[in-house]
Amino acid sequence: MAKLIDKIAKGFGFQRMVEASNWRPEERAYVWSQAQDSRVDISNGDRTRLLGLSRKLFYNNALVRAAIRDKATYSVGSGITPQANSGDPAWDDAAEAWWNEWSKQPEISGRHDMRRLQTLVSEAIDRDGEIFCVLTSKRDGMPAVQVVESHRVANPPDKADEIVDGVSLDRFARPLAYHVVEGDTFSNRTSRRIQADLMLHVYEPERPDQVRGYPAVAVALNNLLDRDELLRFEMQAAKIGSSIGLVVQNATGSTGAEGFFGDLSKQSGESLTRETVFGGGMIPRLKATERIESFMMNRPNEKLDAHLEQYIRAAALGLGLPYEFIWDTSAVGGVAQRFIIQKAARAFAARQDVLIASFLNKLWNYAIANAVRSGQLPMNPNWRRVHWQTPRSITVDVGREAQARRDDVKAGLMTLADFFGEQGLDWKTAMQEIAAERQFASELGIVVGVERTEGAAVVDPVPPTGGGLPPSTGGEFAALDCGTGKGGFKPGNDCARGGASGKKKDEPKGEKSSHPAPHKHQAITDFEEGVKSQDFESILILDGSGNVLVQKDGDERSVDFDFGALDQADGVVDGKIEIEGLVISHNHPTSKSFSSKDWIVAKQTDASEMRVTSEQYVYVLKRPTKGWPALSTLRKTLNEEKRVSFEKFEQLYKEGKITVQEANFDYTHEWNGNVAAWTGAKYERIKR
Repeated sequence: MAKLIDKIAKGFGFQRMVEASNWRPEERAYVWSQAQDSRVDISNGDRTRLLGLSRKLFYNNALVRAAIRDKATYSVGSGITPQANSGDPAWDDAAEAWWNEWSKQPEISGRHDMRRLQTLVSEAIDRDGEIFCVLTSKRDGMPAVQVVESHRVANPPDKADEIVDGVSLDRFARPLAYHVVEGDTFSNRTSRRIQADLMLHVYEPERPDQVRGYPAVAVALNNLLDRDELLRFEMQAAKIGSSIGLVVQNATGSTGAEGFFGDLSKQSGESLTRETVFGGGMIPRLKATERIESFMMNRPNEKLDAHLEQYIRAAALGLGLPYEFIWDTSAVGGVAQRFIIQKAARAFAARQDVLIASFLNKLWNYAIANAVRSGQLPMNPNWRRVHWQTPRSITVDVGREAQARRDDVKAGLMTLADFFGEQGLDWKTAMQEIAAERQFASELGIVVGVERTEGAAVVDPVPPTGGGLPPSTGGEFAALDCGTGKGGFKPGNDCARGGASGKKKDEPKGEKSSHPAPHKHQAITDFEEGVKSQDFESILILDGSGNVLVQKDGDERSVDFDFGALDQADGVVDGKIEIEGLVISHNHPTSKSFSSKDWIVAKQTDASEMRVTSEQYVYVLKRPTKGWPALSTLRKTLNEEKRVSFEKFEQLYKEGKITVQEANFDYTHEWNGNVAAWTGAKYERIKR
């Protein structure tokens, strides 16, 4: 009737508003379609057929197998781990410890640990479209999970009308139970009914009413099967072509009574006469009507590769991964490559969300509830609250993104939980390990340098000693022999702040012996005179007009300040500090020159002048004519020059040419001068 109405309407010139619904026989054959429930669109038989074909490809097609496994590997990594968030740190630690121990054998057969179980679940989602897990327990009462593959959930022999593809539904299409078929032959098969609240059904539905999942590669199954078949045919053609060496042609087409090299080598078939020839340097005998031609075979070729690409792209799209990620990255680079990696990372994150929501959260609730009920864990009203730590996100530019994360943490735009989480680490565990390492290093007299805030001078990070002088908390070289008389040191001479060994020593290069001249800003002169002998650090920041922007005291090793103080002085424009003539002065109780952090602060504030004062020296650093270099360049130059200078003065100390105190002063002074030379900054040390 509908076709008759369409025909009559067309006669009057009427057509459907949606062009695709206007079928024209002269353009294409009629495409059959329907709009029904998902369980009708993909019946039990259709789903089972797709499941079998998908598994066949997984077993035999390296492309499909690798793509599915890569997705699982990048999604699961070394395992998605829980971070209890009940509000009670002691209970959280106990719950996580219990889970970690239980995760060694969570599966009823004992074959798989939690990480492997997560990987199998992820692979099953793509290969089979779904996977089921029964919440059960072992003989000792410990909770366990039993994995049930997709083909095992099916209608029982005496199925009822309300059972849809192995799932019992209520009138609102909510699952009531799942029917698991047991047995390997139809004659002895039985069905076990599992209540819905004891069954985890992990899949990625594509429609709201979808009861069962189907393989992700279903959309590309025909393409992949065609590709495999085409490759087999091409391989067969290539083998046939490769087996033919030469072709003998004559005027009649007859093979004659003799073969090419005589009767002994002649072989005849029903449709082809051929000869097998072995050996080299042969001289063939040809009749006047015969000629020899080489047989050229050009299969497979580049055109075939270009043709097959569309099949591979279809498979990649079906799995939700970029084609370039699973097959060929040579065609992209730079920004395009970052886009591809980010797109793949989104796919992995989406898979992690499915694993957490449909599998891990429910498994946590079941297992932890069992542990609380059995008395292995104390009761906590918030025992269900848990956050899951996923593995490190894939990236193509580790260094740049790591620096961006560190900057976000400093700016307060990222929490430490997020910072460590993006690296696949538990933030509490990481912080505990860092604290333990610092405590251990402190007991050994080693300082582990950390940039603590955005603003301020902090002690330099200690460079590696390479088996030489052990560093101390006061600087890069340790005067371990001070006061003991060992190693040629005289008690009292090398240990006083700023004291040398007492012997006459040439002034280091770049040093002025005159007293420092008064600064153009009297506030700087007064400040430096007042803090030069302090045993704690203080800082003073002035603008070009001499107005005080920041004045603050710190501790014996550093003084911190917030860039917000400069912001209040209208010195921050669009996130960039723009204060003309900015001068920063602070004191170093150690009497040493600028630290790496001082250089970084000078760059970040675009200071025109950075100063350090002490009892013995005033150090001055002025901005290069072309401005401070890029932060990454500055960091690299600082690290390299410090390393080179350290090795030099360490060797001088080993040879007995200088003392520890001399090494400390001259080492920091030299690398500062070298960095200034590289960057174009003006640097000087003025003796008081």
